[in-house]
Amino acid sequence: MSERPSARLWTATALAATLAALLAPGAANAADRIYWANFGAPERISFANLDGSGGTNLNTAGALVKIPIGLALDPAAGRAYWTNETSPGGVSYASLDGSGGAGNLNTGAATVKGPSGAAIDPVARRIYWGNIGDGTIGWAKLDGSGGGNLNTGAATVNGNYGLEVDPVGGRVYWTNAAKAGSISYANLDGSGGADLPITGSATLEYPFGLAIDPVDRRIYWANDIVSGKISYASLDGTGSADLNTSGATVSQPYGVAVDADQHRVYWANSSGGLAYADTTGAGGTNLTITGGFASGALNFPNLLEAPRGTASPTVAGSAKPGGTLRCTQGGWKEDIVSTSLYRAPTAYAYQWSRSGKPVDGATSATVSAQDVGEYRCTVTASNPVGSASQTSPVAAVFKVGKARLNRKKGTAKLPVSLPGSGQLKVSGRGYKAARKSVDFAKTLKLTIRARGKPLKKLKASGKAKLKLTFAFSTSDGSVATQTKSVVLRKK
Repeated sequence: MSERPSARLWTATALAATLAALLAPGAANAADRIYWANFGAPERISFANLDGSGGTNLNTAGALVKIPIGLALDPAAGRAYWTNETSPGGVSYASLDGSGGAGNLNTGAATVKGPSGAAIDPVARRIYWGNIGDGTIGWAKLDGSGGGNLNTGAATVNGNYGLEVDPVGGRVYWTNAAKAGSISYANLDGSGGADLPITGSATLEYPFGLAIDPVDRRIYWANDIVSGKISYASLDGTGSADLNTSGATVSQPYGVAVDADQHRVYWANSSGGLAYADTTGAGGTNLTITGGFASGALNFPNLLEAPRGTASPTVAGSAKPGGTLRCTQGGWKEDIVSTSLYRAPTAYAYQWSRSGKPVDGATSATVSAQDVGEYRCTVTASNPVGSASQTSPVAAVFKVGKARLNRKKGTAKLPVSLPGSGQLKVSGRGYKAARKSVDFAKTLKLTIRARGKPLKKLKASGKAKLKLTFAFSTSDGSVATQTKSVVLRKK
């Protein structure tokens, strides 16, 4: 049987050198981070960049950090939360930006008895934890206005050291750390819970922490044994197996985090070191962390990554000079809290350009497009560890000028100022559709002639009104349209 945390604190200082000696990871964005809690001396909350650099400790001054087992991030509020297993224990927090802002959360009427594990429901704005002292699941509101206990119904709650919230499925899952361990869940709506039947060949021995991957439809867990295993099953519990972790250290692992996009499962070895393995079964790698960080019995890794764009912002609005253009935020990858992966933007910044040059002061989601030009909006999304930018396709603003009538012929010359390369299509009832292509910004002078019924009316009364539609397609495929009425006259 694996020793529980309080029986193994003496090993922490001897393991400091182990973490720094591990093998280097693959390429990662230097802004991306991995966070973990240390329940052995020195008891701290630590983090490092995923490329291994910059290992350091979070400023937790003002908060309780005593046998911290369990960690969850709340980037939207700029905080890290952890559970302190000590008696009387509690839930504490600190600012992710290192400025401190630390404190202890009011848990109200919730049970706090050997709290372990931490998981945040970003929708309901709650944090959940397991009480290993009495086999309950507690929760508290993140605004500090109190909390309570979750109805776990018929589910097993025994040695519930690690848990995770699945907002999509409406459940809290946890592991029951026993030799013949189990995985259980309860519904977030308080309607009770049950045990998850696990079938297959996976190890289920002192399971200690888990992750629910809604992308690959899997549940992963760490088995807290010396020759540890990282295991998985389908979300219904079928098809379980042990992950191939060859090449990586797995020794009394506490908690897992999953990045499905990178096909990686990360874990913290409470005996020392961080590592990951490929979810496709290609093996694992140890992380080399450098810097001044704590390595006192690591547990419950969390991943905080810079924003990742999925779709460029789009621009809508008037194509006429003097009109207003509006820019969307674009598409960005969301957090997957059930795998302890955070990468959603927490702030957005805007910068407009016209024909390749920044528009001074145009730093909001809208711009008054005073002049003809090719307008683009660049959206920079940021979160506590980094930023990324995406730029919209061209939004063309063009000018349809004042018609110059030829009363003798009953025609008109109409100037159209175009912002750049593209194709102009002019159409309308009583007008023969015309297409004009341009390779650069220029003003076209179109001859407007009536046909059909408008032509007959022009000949009969000396006056005909044409309602024309101007559609300009830019070189990148976006289309801007506007309409204009032209009254032809003939003496």
